[in-house]
Amino acid sequence: MAVATQPIPNRLTAKKIHADMQRAGASNYELGVLYRALLRRRLWKTQAEMAAFLGTTPTYVSRLVSFAEIPEAVVEAVGGADKITFRVANLLLCVIESLGSATVQARARRAKNLGYSAIDDVLEFIVADREPAPKNSVVKVRLSRDKETLRIDVPRLDRLIPHLPRLESVIATAIAVFEANLANDADAASLSRFEHVRKIVDDAQIHADVGLDKSEGAPL
Repeated sequence: MAVATQPIPNRLTAKKIHADMQRAGASNYELGVLYRALLRRRLWKTQAEMAAFLGTTPTYVSRLVSFAEIPEAVVEAVGGADKITFRVANLLLCVIESLGSATVQARARRAKNLGYSAIDDVLEFIVADREPAPKNSVVKVRLSRDKETLRIDVPRLDRLIPHLPRLESVIATAIAVFEANLANDADAASLSRFEHVRKIVDDAQIHADVGLDKSEGAPL
């Protein structure tokens, strides 16, 4: 983290940096890195003194300092500093203590290289050293900027790249079927409207016939 090398010559500078980070919405992990850097500079005799000067509590500082023990490679793999919640941090710290930092970092890098981005998938890979159970891919179709072509977003596209010709054929068939279904739906809707209009006409004719019958049967 950049804060680790940032000049912090005195307590007032430290307090200003701390306040600026809080205003900017710094994550707990980023604050933890700051607290660890400040403690290493020995600007205060104790952690409690530092916490009081910065307007926080020793317990809070202690917890966030532990966050800073999570390697940056792992933080990046789970989606960034904002993803390091108390739950995630506690889990990762337990795994680091059990398996060692090097092993956890290696698993995190492998999870990232395999294309996992959902935090639960990455955590499962790190903790259990196995690929998460397969899930249905979330495919998104978007309109491109030229408004004339479509863009298809597919997670983990690497698994499909060797089969692009077959994929193109499948997509073309799917679009043809989709268009046929749309045409059928339109025909069904038109028929439904026609039947509705015909029913109105039939009902009107029935009422007219009933009126004629009554008039014909009326006494002169």
